[in-house]
Amino acid sequence: KEAASKMLEIEKKRDKILADVDKKWTAEEKAKYVHDYLTKNCRYVIEYNRFNGTAYGCLVEGEARCEGYAKAFDYLMEALGVRTVVITGTTDEGEAHAWNKFEGSDGKWYNVDVTWDDNDGVEEGNHCYFMSSSEAFYKTHTPNDVYADENLIFNSKEYSGSGKNYYYKMNKLYATDEEDAKEILAREIADYNDKKKYMEIEFADSKLYDKFIKKYFTDGEIVDVIAEENPELIKDEKYNSFSIMENKDENIIVFYPIKR
Repeated sequence: KEAASKMLEIEKKRDKILADVDKKWTAEEKAKYVHDYLTKNCRYVIEYNRFNGTAYGCLVEGEARCEGYAKAFDYLMEALGVRTVVITGTTDEGEAHAWNKFEGSDGKWYNVDVTWDDNDGVEEGNHCYFMSSSEAFYKTHTPNDVYADENLIFNSKEYSGSGKNYYYKMNKLYATDEEDAKEILAREIADYNDKKKYMEIEFADSKLYDKFIKKYFTDGEIVDVIAEENPELIKDEKYNSFSIMENKDENIIVFYPIKR
């Protein structure tokens, strides 16, 4: 009886979550919708309980460990008709972990780690590990041996964009040089509003990443960009500083202004 009751609850929640999904969306658009919903509406917990390692815990109770996030992503994507798989393995620190792969509209399989993208400091999370290439992703994720067979379809058709995260490339948030970085920053600042919540940029290498951090945040040149592109952000000292989440493994920064 309890199992039947829980199934009804999760199915009702699933239908409510997916009600706004357009059937014409690509697999990538559906994946982003599910990813962003989970990072916004589920809270990461370390301690074990009956359900936080399940899709039920993630979707209905709003709390999950990595396994719960991965199963919830898989459950919702399957309901949307997109092929996915839950992958278990270890992190670069040797901890047991779980994540996903999904098949894109181009037939390639993309890595997704919803858990690691759920940053408590940003309401909607971020996309550092969304549609990440194998070269970038496997620096910090090692699948268990059972997933290592090269003949498995999600390995043989895996996206391997030379270290690039396809999400940033697709959304023109990938900087290959200083001019690129300046242009992306200006565009992100110009488009920023209270609904957007945060900004993200991926850099081609660590050298460019470090130069950007020093120029715009350490030396404070981001203030000049704001004054030129979106002066409302500093009008009447509405915002007085920026919060920065640095991801040096992926050469990605996530940043957002903090209100006074």
